[in-house]
Amino acid sequence: MKSLNAMIRQIKQQIIDNLDDEFNPIDLQLDKMLESKLCALYKQRKQEQYTKIDSLSNMYLRLYA
Repeated sequence: MKSLNAMIRQIKQQIIDNLDDEFNPIDLQLDKMLESKLCALYKQRKQEQYTKIDSLSNMYLRLYA
C-alpha cells in the first residue's frame, strides 16, 4: 500500500509540474496520460482497501462466531 501511495504522489507531482502559471496544462497529451494513470492507481488502491476490509471483517466474524 505504501508503494501505491508513493506512486500516486509522484503522478500528482508530475501533473502539478505540467501546469503553467494559470494552472492550465502545458502538454495536453501528457496531462491526459497522467490523469488516466492516476485514475487507475486510485481504482487499484480502492480495491486493495476493500480486500483489507473484507479480510478484517472475516477475521472478526470467525473470532466472535
